[in-house]
Amino acid sequence: MRLERRAAWAGGIVAILSACLSHAESAPPSRFGKLAGARWAQGSNYRRANLAPVGNPYPNPQPHPKRERPHNLAVSRDGSKVYIGLLGSELEPGSEVAVYDVTAQKIVKRIPLKPADEPGPPGLGPWDLALHPEGRFLVVTNRFSNFASVIDTRLDAVIGEIPLDFYCQGAVFDKTGKKLYVANRYLDQVFVVDVHVQGPSFRAAMRELGGFDDKAFFGRGDGRPGIHELLVRRCAACHSNGQGGYYAGPKRRESLHSALEHSTPGKSRASLLLRAVTRGRDGGYADRSPRYRSHDGVVVFPDPGSDPDYRAIAQWIDSAADGPGISVGNPGSQPKTLALSGDGRLLFSGNTGTQDISVIDTGLAREVGAIYVQNAVDSLAVYSSPRTKRDYLIVATEGIGFGVPKQRDPFGGETWDAEHPAAQFSVWRDTGSGEILPRGRQAVLGPFDAVDETAEMGFRDMQNDIVFIDLGSLNIPRSDSSSAGTPAYLLSANRYEAHRSWVRYTSDTAESTYGDVKGDIPPDLMRVVGAMPERMAVADDRLFVSMRASHEVQEWTIDPTAVEPSDYLRPTAVYRAGLEPVGIAAGPEGTPAAGKVFVVIHFGGTLAVIDRRSRRTREFVIDPSIQARPIPDTDAERGELFVHSSVFSSDGDVSCFHCHRGDTNDGRPWGTHQVLGQEYMSRRGNKSRKFVAGTMGVPQLRGLFAIQPLYYEGTFTAFEQPREAMVEQTFLEDFRAATPQGNFGDVYAHAILPRSGDLPLSGDPSEAERSDLEERRNEFFRRQSLRYFGKAFTLRDLQRFIGQWQINEPRLLPNPFDPRVASVARGKKIYADPQVGCVSCHPPPHFAKKDLPDNPEQAFAPTVLLTARDGSSTLIGMNRLDAIQGVSRDLEPGDAGRVERVQGHFTSFQLRGLWDRPPVFLHNGLARTLAEVVATPGHAGLGEFKYEPLLGGVGERPGRREIGLNATAFYSKMSPALDALRSSGARIGLDTHGGTSQLSARQLQDLVDFLMSIE
Repeated sequence: MRLERRAAWAGGIVAILSACLSHAESAPPSRFGKLAGARWAQGSNYRRANLAPVGNPYPNPQPHPKRERPHNLAVSRDGSKVYIGLLGSELEPGSEVAVYDVTAQKIVKRIPLKPADEPGPPGLGPWDLALHPEGRFLVVTNRFSNFASVIDTRLDAVIGEIPLDFYCQGAVFDKTGKKLYVANRYLDQVFVVDVHVQGPSFRAAMRELGGFDDKAFFGRGDGRPGIHELLVRRCAACHSNGQGGYYAGPKRRESLHSALEHSTPGKSRASLLLRAVTRGRDGGYADRSPRYRSHDGVVVFPDPGSDPDYRAIAQWIDSAADGPGISVGNPGSQPKTLALSGDGRLLFSGNTGTQDISVIDTGLAREVGAIYVQNAVDSLAVYSSPRTKRDYLIVATEGIGFGVPKQRDPFGGETWDAEHPAAQFSVWRDTGSGEILPRGRQAVLGPFDAVDETAEMGFRDMQNDIVFIDLGSLNIPRSDSSSAGTPAYLLSANRYEAHRSWVRYTSDTAESTYGDVKGDIPPDLMRVVGAMPERMAVADDRLFVSMRASHEVQEWTIDPTAVEPSDYLRPTAVYRAGLEPVGIAAGPEGTPAAGKVFVVIHFGGTLAVIDRRSRRTREFVIDPSIQARPIPDTDAERGELFVHSSVFSSDGDVSCFHCHRGDTNDGRPWGTHQVLGQEYMSRRGNKSRKFVAGTMGVPQLRGLFAIQPLYYEGTFTAFEQPREAMVEQTFLEDFRAATPQGNFGDVYAHAILPRSGDLPLSGDPSEAERSDLEERRNEFFRRQSLRYFGKAFTLRDLQRFIGQWQINEPRLLPNPFDPRVASVARGKKIYADPQVGCVSCHPPPHFAKKDLPDNPEQAFAPTVLLTARDGSSTLIGMNRLDAIQGVSRDLEPGDAGRVERVQGHFTSFQLRGLWDRPPVFLHNGLARTLAEVVATPGHAGLGEFKYEPLLGGVGERPGRREIGLNATAFYSKMSPALDALRSSGARIGLDTHGGTSQLSARQLQDLVDFLMSIE
């Protein structure tokens, strides 16, 4: 594994092909039959390593001080000290834990994250801190290191390390202290660590689960043939030299590696090793036509049930299990936080990528079910009630809505009939003036892309939720053999309802602004104060929640005996905290920390200490840089605070970070006001109400330099154009009345202001009214920026700050996958093949093409699957609208702006960081895996999901099967949708997003492996 930064991509196909040759066969595959880091290569030994930060391609970043960015904390058992992990940034990761003395009220030490006798570098990016039940030892997970650090709290020094893997996050000990569970983000797994503590000695080792039996493959010497011998006997005639990407020859180790690549642990019928050589009726594709998508018609096992060789190979595969940890959720689950039930039987994993909670039986070391919550799970806590003797799971998450209609339209809004009174239409514009075309020149839209469980639309759906679940009410399978099988969702808590078994609370300001739909949510469930619940701490019958985006901490009283279920949690108090509170912990009773709650202030670089008795909060400096240069000090830091903060939204509930979780996305497509439709109020007139018409994938905010334009549709630039998104947090119409952020009704414009391009939901106001609303919004921004920046700024200033932040650092995470394995090398070659075409539109080093000659929009003709509403509006960038109105820009004065002249055209989006994006891909978020992106429909390389992916609680994959989306559209007969598609210039058919239909199933997986390896 690298300790130096991986060499940057050289431009051109020649460099790609030479890299393929130089790395081919240089590292074995993982022993778990899947792409992983070098730690898990078959036959390898552990080597301590750090990942190197991804360099910044932007040549002129704004100079700013190095910030330590404290992230999480733990309070010592005796309450005398608080340990604080200094995470740092992606470009400059931290490598220390600060020690705060509770009595002295100051930082007294910094602990480097390596033992004194370790010659190598310290651990990088301390993420979570878990205190051993006996109190002496503290385990720190390091997200850029393949080990955890062990601190002796008596010595305040690192005394050892636990070999793990990169991107370990949440960690929790069981009550005995003999097991430590660790969530691993990139492998979608939970690791099990066996721990032995005796006095000053701490020993721990990860329990490697699953994998394939090497001895059974080579033969145990008991007279029975090994799997290698069987494969050579049945396959060597064609594959003794590795033909077709598979090897079965005399080289035993090479044969094992090839078998590993073609096998799925525990699933013989899903493994390519056997599917490729059996008929379709037996789950294979050997007899598939055309033959280039099969095994050339050769069926090796025509009767697998009675073939002893087949049964032996199948048994070898089925006896294997996934590993090296416990797999949780669907691919891309990205587990973050863990919690144990009171008896230790159940472990709960909060997944940020798939918006659910995995339920793990610790005795079986296996996931037995899940809870669906319809948003990223940020924190979990288990409350064991002394009164009811039951366990309750408390979940910190965000709202269930994602900006689309609440339900299917019973009145005909989804009709294809343009004469229907409820028909909905596109919003196509004149590309010269930007004006909306009359109704007669618009197209009817047809069915909705998706629906959810809220009545709000667009970014008004962003809310902040707490879920309370009675674990005793769930039908969780017990630890016995009869519970084996495919896990299922045990609960879907994706509605704002109160039950005896579960309750979901949401923002107290959910219906507070002028344009909000009223009466949709029960009033007694609107109790969450603040935005983005990040971490939780339980102390006696109190729950404390850090509200990251609103810079607050909310206190709740827990009472599961309440008569009304909505009173299980009752708001008790709200405390102001510093900028971006994250980690939170309560002091133990009977210690100097009793009655105190400690909160890490991530952006502000401080520790907030809340006194529960006096209800006062004090902040203490952790990061000394803030004393010399208080935060925010630069334009980039001002932009970051805006993006991560809800205080610049009109209701105080919404931030950019809600959708762009971790600067990537929140794991679902969104209905936004860049994807518009119209409902006409009169069949004869042109007056309409604009609304969200479809869904849009959320682009990541990482690695934005040199990939302009930003949006898939090519109309958005990162440098100075985030206003389209910013105004969705502060609609003009919100300022027609008092807002939770203040009443601006006494503010009026002195002159007609230039149009901003804003699109109110309720129709365009008059010029005078619009100007008044614009001035009120600007006054709101001035007041908030004066409070948080120390100087008044307007919307134009703030959008420039965001542009500076977006390009000032790459924020790309270093890739943990082993780039040397054969499948990556093969996939890289496929990627560069002109017949496949990936490299033509996504060339390195940015894996995005933004230099199309004679194409000012830098957008391609339709190449990916379109829904009926994908072409709902002419997407004109704000640069173009500004240019039309004579407004110049500081950073891009020569950019006249882009416009999507033909519906359905898309830019080449960057592929960097694909490995860490939640499983929502393509411009409309239709794809749930990378295989679905590149595969054609029905491709043999498509597999199955553990859980059927849900959108708004509705299943999207019948039979839990992946679907290939490398197609434009399919229609069995002529229809208005087909006519609209054809008139847009879109192509109909297969292989429109790269030539992959001719690839074998193994080649398709190789291509996906390469995509996952891109940094």
